[in-house]
Amino acid sequence: MPDDLGRVTLPHRPSAYESWNDIDVQAMVEEIVPWSVHVDNDAAAAAIGEAQFGSGMVLSCFFYVLVGAGLGGGLVIDGNYFRGAGARSGEIGFMPDMTRRAAGQTVQQTVSLSALYARLHAGGCEIDGIKALTRDDSTVAAIVERWIEDAAQSLIEPLIAVSCLTDPGAVLIGGRLPATLVDALVARLNVMLADSKLPSPARVVRATMSDDAPAIGAAILPFLDHILPSEAILMQVGHTS
Repeated sequence: MPDDLGRVTLPHRPSAYESWNDIDVQAMVEEIVPWSVHVDNDAAAAAIGEAQFGSGMVLSCFFYVLVGAGLGGGLVIDGNYFRGAGARSGEIGFMPDMTRRAAGQTVQQTVSLSALYARLHAGGCEIDGIKALTRDDSTVAAIVERWIEDAAQSLIEPLIAVSCLTDPGAVLIGGRLPATLVDALVARLNVMLADSKLPSPARVVRATMSDDAPAIGAAILPFLDHILPSEAILMQVGHTS
């Protein structure tokens, strides 16, 4: 589940979401089921799922961008998900949007399905689900095309920072955004990265499991916790041998 579910400000976010601030989800579910309960950030789960069963099969280092109601990210280094000191690494959505168009806003206030739906609503388009984003409607298509350009403009500075600081093999984009729109966003970002003249620009690609990675990552969390050895243990074994 997303971090700070009841605190993040997004267009059309239900006010009742603030109730999540006082709920211990793990404790609540543990009262219902007889099994151990594991809770993780959705972008982290997506990156872990991609690392174990998707692009991670050929990429040992990548940055995962999850486009959903908000915007999340996950960093995989040498095949391991990197959480950071406070387990909040990859929070690309909270980075400031450096475009003059969105001064004072965060990146996810442009690059998210919430923001896209808000634009469509303002344009008089009634959207009843993800599939409607690619329907044969010239008004919808024009708004979506404009959003893709604005999303790329908002994402390019954070991705330049990611590329320079971590030198990933690729930036993967997944989430609930339809594949055709992900591909359009990927193409625009790659053009912009090429124009940035970075010494080692990371290519942007659609994630192998762009739709399912969060669910698959969540499904393997118990295995990672109970069965598979931790990175720290593997490092100790390497030193002793």
